[in-house]
Order: sequence, then structure tokens, then C-alpha cells
Amino acid sequence: MNILTKAISADDAAELLSISETHFLDLKSVDIKPAKLSKTISAFANTSGGEIFVGINEQATIDGKERVWSGFADEEAANGIFQVIQELDPLGGNVSGQFISADGYPGLVLVLTVFKSQSIIAALDGNVYIRRSAQSLKVADAALEALRFDKGVKSFEDEIADVEQEAVTNSEMIIEFLLSTIPTGEPKIWL
Repeated sequence: MNILTKAISADDAAELLSISETHFLDLKSVDIKPAKLSKTISAFANTSGGEIFVGINEQATIDGKERVWSGFADEEAANGIFQVIQELDPLGGNVSGQFISADGYPGLVLVLTVFKSQSIIAALDGNVYIRRSAQSLKVADAALEALRFDKGVKSFEDEIADVEQEAVTNSEMIIEFLLSTIPTGEPKIWL
């Protein structure tokens, strides 16, 4: 992953501090443990993708919460995050990153773009997550099976039907099909 640093204007930085967390966007402090960040990466990769801004803090104020730009001191300070990304995405196709800086704002904010994955990506805790609204949710057993089908990792065509063979070979639909298409065909042999 080739990481570039881009300078943005102070106005763009102020606008960034006012954006809301959504189904496609999350804001994290530089103090986040990389293993915990892997849950958000898993959720975005398993759903529709999204962006994570690491270096934007939420601080409690008298009026509620306030967002503060508090980036990494330098690029090297984010190495733990890149190690996690390497574990989750060894071929480097699901996550891209870029640092942004702005005059008057301390440090570098890391912007991670997580693309929707064709496979199922588990977080470092071994669990699979999906994104719903502005949260990352752990996927339970039945939902994990549905996610496998949704992503095409598993196909209904590969499932073994729990029926007797004769119920299929002598079904009305198969008999009608063979009579109209292959009149000399035998159901069991044709199937």
C-alpha cells in the first residue's frame, strides 16, 4: 500500500470536523487499539465499504460533544494500524490509505478507504462484523451463513437437498420437462 500525504485547506479540515458518522463513515481517535480498529475494517469490508478517519476525537463538553482534530505526530506513529491492515488484507486490495494535514491543525489524520470485499473478512478477534447505520455489529451464526450466500462465498447450488431421490426423479415437473424436451430420456439418468 503506497501511502501519500495530502494537505487540505483549513476550511476543508473544519468541514471534516462537522461530518456525521454514518453507514459509510467512521471517526476514530489515534489512541484506538489497532485490534479494535480491525472490527470497523471488517464491518466495512463485509458490507458496502466506507471511510475511516483516524485522528478525529470526540470530546465531551457542557453542550454535548465536540470533534477535535488530533492526528498522528508522524506517519510512523500509525505503523500498528498498517500491521493490522496487512493481516486483514495481505494482498492489499480491500483497503487504501492516505494521510491528510491542514495548517493550524495538529498532526496527520489517516484516511482509510475500505472497499467491499468479495470474501468474508474477520477482525483480529476472530469474529465477523457488518456495518449498520453508524455502528459495527458482530455477525451471529445464522447471519454469518446468510452473509456467505450474499457474498457468493457459498451457493444454494452446492447445498445437498434433504429429500429422497425418487421424489425428484419422479416429480411432475421433471416428467413434464423430459416428455416435452427429451421424450426418450430417463429422469434418473438425465438428472
